[in-house]
Amino acid sequence: MQNLSKIIGRHIKRLRKQRGWTQTKLADQLNMSLDMVGQMERGQASPSLATLGYLAQVLGTQPEYLLVDGFMPVVISPARERCYARLHDLLSAVDDGELDWVVSIVDAVVRKRTAL
Repeated sequence: MQNLSKIIGRHIKRLRKQRGWTQTKLADQLNMSLDMVGQMERGQASPSLATLGYLAQVLGTQPEYLLVDGFMPVVISPARERCYARLHDLLSAVDDGELDWVVSIVDAVVRKRTAL
């Protein structure tokens, strides 16, 4: 397993670039030094838990996504986050058998739309 600081740094860099931001822009958004942003992206420094939460917020993702190796966090818009929360609420009341059925329907709809 890779060093956690390197995993976090790789995700920070990718999300920053997804937004089209320079390290300077991210440093300004975080009210942090440019040097510290560079160190975090290189895995030479680890953010505190509070900073990790703030980083995720600024980068439009969830803090836990920055910690997982192999997982590629995406920028989540506020509208998409509301939809995810609504789906979570709706699906939490569904049993496992019904959940498989719902997922198969969503999969079919998405596949049909991308085939058009």
